[in-house]
Amino acid sequence: MIKRVSPEKQVHHLLNGLFLSGMKGLGFLIVVGGMVGSIAGMVGCSGSSPERDVVTDYVWRLSNVLESEFNGSERIVITYPEKRAMTVPVTEQSIDLLDFLALTGCDLQVTAGYRNSGLGRVMPDSQQFLYQWRFIQESQDCLTYLKAENDELYSSLMSIVAVKRQEFQRYSWLSFWGGPEVRRYFGVSQQWLSMNQKILLSPENFGVLMRIFSMKAHDLLGVETYEHRFETALAELLNSNVGGQMLMTVAEFEQLLQKGTAILSSERANGLCPQGKPTKRAKILRTVFEKFYIGKVQPYLSFIHRQGDDWWRQQEALYDAFTFDQPSVFQTFASQYLDSRKQDGLWQSFQSSQRAHTKAWQTLFTRCGMMPK
Repeated sequence: MIKRVSPEKQVHHLLNGLFLSGMKGLGFLIVVGGMVGSIAGMVGCSGSSPERDVVTDYVWRLSNVLESEFNGSERIVITYPEKRAMTVPVTEQSIDLLDFLALTGCDLQVTAGYRNSGLGRVMPDSQQFLYQWRFIQESQDCLTYLKAENDELYSSLMSIVAVKRQEFQRYSWLSFWGGPEVRRYFGVSQQWLSMNQKILLSPENFGVLMRIFSMKAHDLLGVETYEHRFETALAELLNSNVGGQMLMTVAEFEQLLQKGTAILSSERANGLCPQGKPTKRAKILRTVFEKFYIGKVQPYLSFIHRQGDDWWRQQEALYDAFTFDQPSVFQTFASQYLDSRKQDGLWQSFQSSQRAHTKAWQTLFTRCGMMPK
């Protein structure tokens, strides 16, 4: 009966044989280098990406040199809150039919009429928000007309508009954080970010969103100017899932760095240079550090740091623009994934893991007398 051995164990046996046969220094690294990279791909998860493979390969090499267990990286799935959990209470309002007919001569009558039509009842979130904004704006001329013609309707419309102004930010939040475009933007991704990818929301679209979300109740004019630009900004989010990619990339990158740090801090690593001088294995590790960590991982790490700092600033600004009490499920998501100021949030945690990984290398180099002078 033939005993089947997994590819991982086959390589483990082969590596042991190479060590026992006296393969030395860089020769050992060159012989097994290509093989380790291919096995890293086998151990890695399905739907992998070149960037994930580079980091996985680096940690795999650490594990082989120090004979530590490493089974690749696990997929991390970060999901945006479900739509039904993202409801924000808004006041339901309506105008009596006779009052509606009395609005003749006001643009508001056409706008309100469309809202109650078949198409109006199924407007997407963004259009529902723009409708509320248009209602507030068009009510100004209508109120001027009604003040002289119909005191009762004037008072009724004044009350409706006052509530809509008060809840304007809630409508805009529902159209953005609660809308399908942002949900698509933070959709689950299979790929890490690539270094030639556009990461940030364009300055024009970001500026439009911030201008709208920061509007005060007494300054709700200009809907004609902003409605197309608002939809354009949302379209940029709908056509990308960079948000989901960023969160998944950083979370899985952190996981791999932590695995690498654990290997560099293992008992085997602690006993690597008993006399404080570089051993053959320590020299191999230094080559892994220089060729694979500094040569391949570090450029991508620097890219994530640069882009991540700017990306998180955008998310924080868009999150901070809303001052009302938002749904608890979204507050939890934002605290963990959108707010880089939180020490236990993803971005701060990732940077802490990177610093710990650097320190692990420094400790090993110091122990082996290999620190640069």
